[in-house]
Amino acid sequence: MIKMNYGDVKHQKKLEGTFVALLDNADERQKKWVKLRKQLYQLKNEFKKLLPTQLHKLMTLPYTGLAEIYDTYVALRLDEKDRLHLALKELFSYTKDKGGRFNALSDSIIDFFKDKNNGFEIHTCYYCNMTYINYFQYEEVKKNGRKTGKRTQFDLDHVLDKGRCPLVALSLYNLVPACPTCNGPHIKGKRVMNVTLNQRQKLSPTSNLYDFDNQIKIWLRPKTEKIPNTDFLKHLDDYELDFDTLSDADYDKEINFLYLRERYNYHKCEALRLADLKAKYTPSKIKEMARIICNTGKEEQNEPTHIANVITEQIRRDIFGLDFSNEHHRAFHKLRKDILDFKDEE
Repeated sequence: MIKMNYGDVKHQKKLEGTFVALLDNADERQKKWVKLRKQLYQLKNEFKKLLPTQLHKLMTLPYTGLAEIYDTYVALRLDEKDRLHLALKELFSYTKDKGGRFNALSDSIIDFFKDKNNGFEIHTCYYCNMTYINYFQYEEVKKNGRKTGKRTQFDLDHVLDKGRCPLVALSLYNLVPACPTCNGPHIKGKRVMNVTLNQRQKLSPTSNLYDFDNQIKIWLRPKTEKIPNTDFLKHLDDYELDFDTLSDADYDKEINFLYLRERYNYHKCEALRLADLKAKYTPSKIKEMARIICNTGKEEQNEPTHIANVITEQIRRDIFGLDFSNEHHRAFHKLRKDILDFKDEE
């Protein structure tokens, strides 16, 4: 739902360099990668054009390329105990199995996302925008003195399942900060989105093709023919929240996969509250409030002063709180923005 922001081109390149530097035993891993890559070539000739010769380039490959590698590898249908599959799992060790040859990188990668210098905005779940996710510092008293540290309050999810395809386990653009609900066993877990390759390449917050915010709109759908235009909260059972996917039906795959319709409807009272506010404080009423504050007569309101315009906009922001929601990264920001839809009022 929220597109990952990696900054401008210069910052993104710096980010990729910092990420690649996390790889320990780089030379040894590269030698192993040369051998395993040749084995993959023998299984599927297509891998010759898909797989970078250098391991570090695979770690920063764009998501669209990762999705193609994922689909090609999964199509091999290797058994979980297949020797090549196990060797790749060991090489791309995000978490370490007992007796593994290479160190796990999960802790260092999580620290990478927590580092403020890298510029990641981690506030709400990138999948649902319903749950706050963050990290916090703590201090605990030990017998030999104080100890400080950091703890995460989020999961770092692999969009493309690393269990099915170890090749994408250490790729920057396969990692999304998510809440434990979205990444948990009852939502994502081991489930796989049933999509075409073109859809898969688009449906990830890490993809440069991802455009959920502009293509999808959250709206209140009436369940009856009679639609009240006031006191929406008193008609809670007459409405349900829905996602308008007419602009791009592919996003239905993501919405259904994450059960967003069902989960958002638990919070439809917030949307109805905003609808009530919008009906109560129309643009004309807000202008009237500004006129009173500016102490101007009705005959003057057709030519509002600059200060009147400023006060009008300030009243609007204060009533609806959309700027606050955006600037302070509040959950359900898209819901608020879509329900208020100020463009319809202009």
